[in-house]
Amino acid sequence: MTKFAVVLFPDEEDCIDVISSSWVLPSMTPDQKGGEKICRYPPHSIRGAKLAKLVISHVQPSSTWLVCSCRVLCEFDDYLKAREASIRAEETSNLESSAVEEADVRRLRRQKALKSQKKTSTKLANTHETPSTSLGIEKDNPINLTNIDEFKIVAVAQQSEAINQAKSPQHFESEGGGGFVLETNQLTPEPPMPSGELPSAETIITLLKEYQAKNERFQEAVIDRLIHISHKLKSLNLGPSSTPNFSLEGAPPLPLTCKEDLHALNIWLLLGKNQESMVTFLSLHGGDSVSSVTASVMKEIFTNQFAITVSYTGKGGKAVCGIKGSLLHKIAIIRGVRSNRGYENSTEFEIKEAIKNWLRNAGDRCGGREARRHHNV
Repeated sequence: MTKFAVVLFPDEEDCIDVISSSWVLPSMTPDQKGGEKICRYPPHSIRGAKLAKLVISHVQPSSTWLVCSCRVLCEFDDYLKAREASIRAEETSNLESSAVEEADVRRLRRQKALKSQKKTSTKLANTHETPSTSLGIEKDNPINLTNIDEFKIVAVAQQSEAINQAKSPQHFESEGGGGFVLETNQLTPEPPMPSGELPSAETIITLLKEYQAKNERFQEAVIDRLIHISHKLKSLNLGPSSTPNFSLEGAPPLPLTCKEDLHALNIWLLLGKNQESMVTFLSLHGGDSVSSVTASVMKEIFTNQFAITVSYTGKGGKAVCGIKGSLLHKIAIIRGVRSNRGYENSTEFEIKEAIKNWLRNAGDRCGGREARRHHNV
């Protein structure tokens, strides 16, 4: 049954995504390292909602899709559960229950720390915004950071008025009925400030500036975190970067459709750099046997309609050309098959038999078997 697979792409900085399990090719060797597999992935032009639609519909991959190395973390029957698991795996790179629980605990701790910091900031703001009425400032009009200079002027004016009142002559009555006048130059010492009163205006302004600086640093930290989350989400929506497309510049369009194109391809392969480009292009198909890998390579080179007229040796009733001994045979096909991981030691005999079988069955793939069945009926 086809499922939704949560996969990790080790070659793409351990990027994680959800794909259809039908996109994952069978393991090429039973002892494949680290459980890595080869999968097909849509090209760059298909992303976002289009990509999600392909995954949900379990659309079969085509030969134009990218070939990537992946490791299947888990499989689900439900797409939303698979997507949720992939988001959690972004933090843990692991879908084990213990790892997920640890990630949730860390997330809850961060939330509690942010709430505690917010409460502390609110309490400090309320404390700073309740100035004493002894300075002539109403409680209904808290200090605004943008009006610090205005607040300072009012505070200084209040202090100046108190000093002037202290300097003015004052009359005091004695117990015997007589009195005396306190001269302006005889200032009484200032009584100590009660412990319940607020500090001076300069102290309040300093505290407000410190709070403003702390608040700005907190906002910068929040903005940096939001930018980091935005990059994570963008990376998740885009999916893993593709394996680079290898240029076959100057080669006839593949798959080949006629004898002339086959001749042109053999001429193009005379250059060493073209040979290497062709081998690299054919080295990422994969399969569970030499026959399946060879079939994938042949499908990239020949259309079924043209393959009907091609035989291995060029002999036969319907054959118009062959590939035995050509550069396409020796360089492209044989080296291309051996370049697939796990098939480096494939023998020429195994590859040759797979080529013959694929060319021989070209007519059946074009509907020949179905036509014979109707004819016999």
